[in-house]
Amino acid sequence: MTRNDDGDTPLHAAAAAGYFRQIPAGLLTAEMVGLRNYTGVTPYAAAAHAGYSDQIPPQFRPKPPGPLQQAMIKLGFSKPPF
Repeated sequence: MTRNDDGDTPLHAAAAAGYFRQIPAGLLTAEMVGLRNYTGVTPYAAAAHAGYSDQIPPQFRPKPPGPLQQAMIKLGFSKPPF
């Protein structure tokens, strides 16, 4: 698992550039898609920020936070799931 100076993996770069669909399905795991870089950004968040969240396979998309987790996020006690 290689990382750059920001902690981004090749999956972070592919997601941010819109090339996530080109990653072979056999290389994708929930752990890889949820891996955070040094600032806490996941490949899913990188794709969403760049407008490519539709490229993340549905089985790897985080579930939306429930009411309690939403409150925790608003209060700063928790991070969003992506």
